[in-house]
Amino acid sequence: MAQTIVSLFKPSGCIVGVVLGCLAVSVAGVQPTAADATLSPGVTLPAAQLRSKVTPRLLAELDAGGESDVLVFVRGRPDLTPERALQTKEEKGQFVVEALRKTAQQTQAGARWLLDKRGVEYEVFWVVNMLRVRGDRALVAGLASLPRVRKLDINKGFRVLDLMPAARPALDLMDVATTTWGIQSIGAPAVWERGVRGQGIVVAGNDTGVDWDHEALIDAYRGWGGASADHSYNWHDAWDKTPSAPGDDHGHGTHTIGTAVGGGPNNIGVAPGAEWIACRNMNGGYGTPASYVDCFQFFLAPTDLSGENPRPDLAPDIINNSWACIEFEGCHPDDPLWDDTIRPAVEALTEAGIAVVVSAGNAGPGCGSVHDPPAIYAQSLTVGAVDSGNGIASFSSRGPVTVDGSGRPAPELAAPGVSVRSSLRDNQYGRMSGTSMAGPHVAGTIALLWSATPQLVSRLAVTEQILRASALPVANGACGGDSDGQPNNVYGWGVINADAAVQATETLQELRGTVTDAQGNSLAGAEITIADQAWAVEIGLLTGADGDYVTPVLPGSYEVEVNTPSHFSSAAMVTVSTGGARIHDVALLACADWDGDGRTGVFELTELAGDWGGEGFSLQHDVNGDGALDVVDVAFLAAHFDEPCSVTR
Repeated sequence: MAQTIVSLFKPSGCIVGVVLGCLAVSVAGVQPTAADATLSPGVTLPAAQLRSKVTPRLLAELDAGGESDVLVFVRGRPDLTPERALQTKEEKGQFVVEALRKTAQQTQAGARWLLDKRGVEYEVFWVVNMLRVRGDRALVAGLASLPRVRKLDINKGFRVLDLMPAARPALDLMDVATTTWGIQSIGAPAVWERGVRGQGIVVAGNDTGVDWDHEALIDAYRGWGGASADHSYNWHDAWDKTPSAPGDDHGHGTHTIGTAVGGGPNNIGVAPGAEWIACRNMNGGYGTPASYVDCFQFFLAPTDLSGENPRPDLAPDIINNSWACIEFEGCHPDDPLWDDTIRPAVEALTEAGIAVVVSAGNAGPGCGSVHDPPAIYAQSLTVGAVDSGNGIASFSSRGPVTVDGSGRPAPELAAPGVSVRSSLRDNQYGRMSGTSMAGPHVAGTIALLWSATPQLVSRLAVTEQILRASALPVANGACGGDSDGQPNNVYGWGVINADAAVQATETLQELRGTVTDAQGNSLAGAEITIADQAWAVEIGLLTGADGDYVTPVLPGSYEVEVNTPSHFSSAAMVTVSTGGARIHDVALLACADWDGDGRTGVFELTELAGDWGGEGFSLQHDVNGDGALDVVDVAFLAAHFDEPCSVTR
């Protein structure tokens, strides 16, 4: 049946994933900007201006076919970093969702006003600031004329990462009694023996859907109550907006979620005590930018089956992503879909403290073959595939990431991905191969890790530190990496080890402190960067209202930097050992109002002298905060601070 596109901002709270009866209406109380309001529904742009905002392929399709499925990218993105001062996943999620929805509501007002004027139905997204609409060249020209509209492109289809058929679609009796080789190899059974099976953690399947009542999956489904099911907040279908229950028209999603959390009469899941929810982002193995964003948005704030009443407190803890956007289908460095669609969604989810696990791809064995979103992003935890002997799979994509010019190492970890047995549709079992099968092993391992140590939930950098430190290193210099071959661009930091990761949590310590000014007043919002050079991890925090910060870390040496716009920065090496919290308090010296304009934080040394280390140079600075300018020798500053305060004037 044809899909109906509807407006999703309505007074009743309708959001992405609405029922067909949810009508297109304007946002109550939202008016277009002054610039937008001067535009009539019939306005168009000259050809040159049109080409500056509309991609050539969209123009070509409009000229050839009359209408197209269009994505309208709108300017405006909130600063999500203040969430780093928050301690819980619930607080982070609430902040991120509110900030994104508010920005979308304000910045999309002009575009939605124009579409309402023309009587055109449309779909609104806020996890990525964009609209989806079907229209002709005239409508596209009208939208392109709006100052807030940044780019328009085709909503082009993607494909599932692994379409490999199951080598054995049925389960034989010997398989019933044995735990799958992948789960055995990563040490998950040893974690189960300690009573840790993923309890309290929710894993999301972002895939082709799930055959939810499969015997290995039903008991782990968050929507199952034992006698009946409630699919609200637990299932979303980006293609069928009115699903009666979860389904899988392909089989891929049923297999991947089984590896992460499957239980029942078979030992197919890494974390069989965890729960799962899911979103169908593909139709028969094919997706679009809009369908992927739709599912990401649902995971950030799950809704009921009518697409209403979003609840970020019900967001999953971990999302498994076994798909990729390939260049043939639109993802190219010069394409707005490259960075404007998938990347901001992944960033929003990780800022909300949700782990985004991504399969590296099946384009190996060549170097630089990790080349598709979302595997290429720094925020994604990218996973390659190994066989039962921990040999890298020939198909597993290798780094470094060169397609975006970053040279970023990839993958980060490797996991079992060859002939992996898991659940299939119709209560069956079978084996599949691909990095799609490796990713769920990591998603399940994080579930075990967080179940064992709940204080790690939403702390993505520390979790990554533990996973890297506990992985089985496999040196390989074929595609570059560290001089000792570890980490490298074939295995990353090594093969995942769930048992070692959970054991590592027993050594966790706290690094905490308070940031003040020279007079002892608390400094809220100070940026804290804690760098673990051994495992190449940076933990980013902001101080709270009382100037405090705290994070769990493994024992080791860390460089702790503290920055605020109005104070000199501080950097120090801090050693964290076992035996209790390591306290690192910092007092920052305020920047001077050296030019007498009443502003602090405007001192820039290069305006006063060309050489930071020049002998005999001195400057006037209010050292003790009493309002009087003191003469401070530059040697004093050099001895206490890494760099001078600096503000663009």
